[in-house]
Amino acid sequence: MFDRLAKNHLIPKLLIITMLYISGLSTVNAGIVTSTDLVTQQQHQIDRDKLLISLDRDEVRAALIDHGVDPDMAKQRVMSMTADEVREMNKNMDELPAGAGLLEVALIVFLVLLFTDIMGYTDIFPFVKKTVN
Repeated sequence: MFDRLAKNHLIPKLLIITMLYISGLSTVNAGIVTSTDLVTQQQHQIDRDKLLISLDRDEVRAALIDHGVDPDMAKQRVMSMTADEVREMNKNMDELPAGAGLLEVALIVFLVLLFTDIMGYTDIFPFVKKTVN
């Protein structure tokens, strides 16, 4: 029987079909991973970890609870954020911590009011000597 299968070339045909089928199953698509890709991926993870650590601070947790946000739900939301969202959130957290900028705004308002008082447009500060026009 083996001789008859060999004469009909059935065994080689089966082997070829089997090899083609197996080779099609194990295709691997590999790409080049650049250093920039690795650094970007690591920076994304660092940004996410930084944001999660800031959510663990007591004052941040208290502010979240005051606004009706569950801190654990906030952490889940951070985990589902894209890299751009995490980066933007960290940027805002770094630039605008709670209460920051209040002194600068008050100083600018004071200087504007002082300038308008000196120019005679307003009469707010009694210590400003006004020029008579």
